Amino acid sequence: MYGDIDLLQTMGSTFGDFARKTMKIVFTEEELKERILPPQRSHLSRPSLDLAKFRIVNGMSND
Repeated sequence: MYGDIDLLQTMGSTFGDFARKTMKIVFTEEELKERILPPQRSHLSRPSLDLAKFRIVNGMSND
């Protein structure tokens, strides 16, 4: 769940399509354009996406 949205109801034709659609629900268009996937590496110029949101997309606990 992300807010009141059940992410498992996201329809995708492939695993990659499902992941892209899920990320578009959880992250803003600006976040997806300006940030990279975690974990952030010190030699990369852009910050990473919010780790708590990224864990939601990956079905991981926020604990």
